[in-house]
Amino acid sequence: MDDEKKEHLKEFFKKCYDRLEMGESEDGNRFESLDLFEEMGNELADLSNYAFLQYIKLMRLKKKMKSIEETKS
Repeated sequence: MDDEKKEHLKEFFKKCYDRLEMGESEDGNRFESLDLFEEMGNELADLSNYAFLQYIKLMRLKKKMKSIEETKS
């Protein structure tokens, strides 16, 4: 793993830890009372939606690039 990836990994884990601390301090151990399976399902749905929206952006960018290439020809 190169230095850039290591730095991003550190930032990611710091963000995870900070959010965990925030959730515990604001809600008093909020994570202990969650239905783990429901929460995981919700998180997976959010991730899937994010991936889908990124896919749409990628396809739109591809279409624009194709249009630019065609106008150059």
